[in-house]
Formats: sequence, structure tokens, C-alpha cells
Amino acid sequence: AKLQRDKIREAAEAGKGIQPMMMEYYLYSDGESVLLEDHVVSAVALERDGNMVTGYKARDFEPIHLSLISGGLEMVEMIYYMFLNYGGLEAFLTDCGGNFAVMDGGVLANTVKVSKDNRWAAYLTVESDADVERDLMLMKLDGTNQAELVAENVLDFGFLSEDGTLGYFCEDENGVGVLRIHDGGEINDVTDTTFAEDMNRVYYIRNLGVEDGVGMMQHWDGEGEPVTVDGGISSYQYEGFGRLQLLYHYDDQEQTFDLGYYDGEGVTMLDEGVNAIY
Repeated sequence: AKLQRDKIREAAEAGKGIQPMMMEYYLYSDGESVLLEDHVVSAVALERDGNMVTGYKARDFEPIHLSLISGGLEMVEMIYYMFLNYGGLEAFLTDCGGNFAVMDGGVLANTVKVSKDNRWAAYLTVESDADVERDLMLMKLDGTNQAELVAENVLDFGFLSEDGTLGYFCEDENGVGVLRIHDGGEINDVTDTTFAEDMNRVYYIRNLGVEDGVGMMQHWDGEGEPVTVDGGISSYQYEGFGRLQLLYHYDDQEQTFDLGYYDGEGVTMLDEGVNAIY
């Protein structure tokens, strides 16, 4: 037994035998490296202005006396991995100023979004890895780590204002559903949403036809009336800064579309006889 314990201690001190090892996560900015968090398993910077990172870190381990472990180093490794797989990880959000928030309850860290005023964080959670229904949570970044359930079965969401107006899309059937504003209005018969936080608006196709597969392209800031881009839209790609590529004006005989470009003011046809946008 003592030989087994000595082998475990030697492996632990040498950093061998147990992977993945915990990492320290640094932010490099203006020629300096700032330690944001340690005991990190994975992390990624948010796609936004400002330096914020989200990811997963290991919870504090409960010490186990080696004298209570039978099976040697292999058993220690199994206990370690079981801890990480079954509740040993927690999702976190941190910034370069050292402000830190923990998000509990099956958080999908790659869905975390933060309002531009840094006062709110929104993210999706699942009950288990096999669960396809995702719940939308909203957390106030005031140090309390308190989050509220906004809606269930949410497919897409985003902030639509500088001060944290939250919009989200819930599917009803076959990709069509309702677009809602938290504590605000809603639009029905919506599909194919894109929350363009660079423009504080959401783009979507509305009233998609069952037979022809085209509908009305609109965008909405969550407060005023929706703005119509054009009708007869099959699909689109958001290019940034309010610009879109569109497939529209379906030709029944040729079974093709026109390719259009929306510059924020109007649609210009670029080509015809197009089948898809890549």
C-alpha cells in the first residue's frame, strides 16, 4: 500500500499521469499579460468590444486521503475524470479587471453574450448533454451571480440595445416560431433569425410560404415597427453593418432565384439563375 501511495505522490508532484491538466488563462494586451483565471479546462474570448472571457473551470476538489484509495494511480485517475464529468466543472465569465461571475446549471459557455454596458449576461442551459431543449437565462453582473429564467426552448437570442434589451426566438414547429423581447413585444410566424448586435437589431424572414418557401424579409430593433427589406425572400446571409445577401424572386420554370444585395437602404440585383448562397 505504501508503494502505491508513493507512486501516486511521485506522479502528482511530477505532473504526470492525469490529463487534462488545469491551465492558467492570461490576457495579453498593450504589451502586458494579465492572469484572468486559474484551474481552467477551456476558455474562449467573447466576440465583442472589450476584453471578456468565458469557459469552464474545475470546482474545488475535496481532498481524499491516499490511505482510503485502493487501486493505485489508475484509481486516482478514474476519480479525477469522474469528478470533471459529473459536476466537477463550472462555467465562468471574467474580464481583464478581475470581475468574475459563476454560472450554474448546465451552462453552454459558448452561448454566453454580454450587453454593451457590461451589466447583463445571457446564456443557454441544458439539463443534460442529450437534451435538445435549451433554456435562456439572464444574469445581472453585480457580483451576486443571481440569474433568472427568461424562456424555455430558445434557439437564438441577442442584445438589441446598449443597455441590455434582450430578444430571443422560440421555435413552435418546423423552424417557425415567435420572436420576443424580454418584458416587451413579440412577432409571430418568424424563421431564420440573425441577431445583429453591431446594429442593435434582429433580421428574420416572416410568413414563409409552405409551397414556395419564400417570405418577407424584415429587421426589428425590438421597440418600433418592423422594417421590411423585401418580399419573396428564400434565404439570406448577414454581412455586417446592416448589409445582406439575399436569394429572392423565385423562378418556377428554371427553379432558381435572383441574387440581391441589401445595403441598408434598398435591394440591388447582382445576378440571376442562382441556387444557393455559400
